[in-house]
Amino acid sequence: TRCSRDWSSDVCSSDLKMNMGMHYGKIGPVMVFQGDEHLDITPFRFAREFESIPVEDYIYNEKGYYPDEEAYKDSKLGKNYPRYSKKMAQAELLTSDLNGIKATNPALTRGKYRKASTIEHNDSRVFALHAKDDESQNEIFKIVNTQNLCYPREDVDFYYIKFPEGEWEEILNTDDKKYGGFGDTNKNIVKADGQNDVPIKLGRKAVIFFRKIPQITILKYLKFIYQLIIYVRINIIAYSANILHNIFISV
Repeated sequence: TRCSRDWSSDVCSSDLKMNMGMHYGKIGPVMVFQGDEHLDITPFRFAREFESIPVEDYIYNEKGYYPDEEAYKDSKLGKNYPRYSKKMAQAELLTSDLNGIKATNPALTRGKYRKASTIEHNDSRVFALHAKDDESQNEIFKIVNTQNLCYPREDVDFYYIKFPEGEWEEILNTDDKKYGGFGDTNKNIVKADGQNDVPIKLGRKAVIFFRKIPQITILKYLKFIYQLIIYVRINIIAYSANILHNIFISV
């Protein structure tokens, strides 16, 4: 979705970050349109040349000239406009971090959706997706706020939402200040029973990724101890055999 407003505005950049977060938060491969990774579509729209396709007249009708260097400069985005450089760098950092989350969480590449829900909260427009990979037990809970309102604010408390059971940590929030957001992030671990709503901070047009913290169960602990004992025994036997071998050789 392209934003028709000033690309340097907080609202418009939030739109783009929200769209990137939603795209990377789906299960499966990611395809990013040229320039979206750093908020720059100008090379594609205004500085392209196709030998087999004539220049589109609609750009001339819209801008008053055909695609060339002047059109590129008039596009209000690009490296030659220093005032946009900070937001473009923030967008590149967000894309890099989203790629990292995609690569390190199997739930987002080969997992399955466990639950999708739309949450009603004072006419809010929020939805959440829960993805899990059975093989690695990796789980991701993604929350998307599609409205230009944040929680908490003067007239509204925190946002209350039902998490899947377990302990969850926020691993990425598009409203983080390092991405050019307002900083409505969640630093504390979210503990959920799967039944009751829990309060979180939710930025305007923000996408939040929570990852479930693995719990070491008694069974897993006993399995680890058993594997450790086997490993130690094998090494003791190998070491003893090596000593006996050296004794026999010396004799």
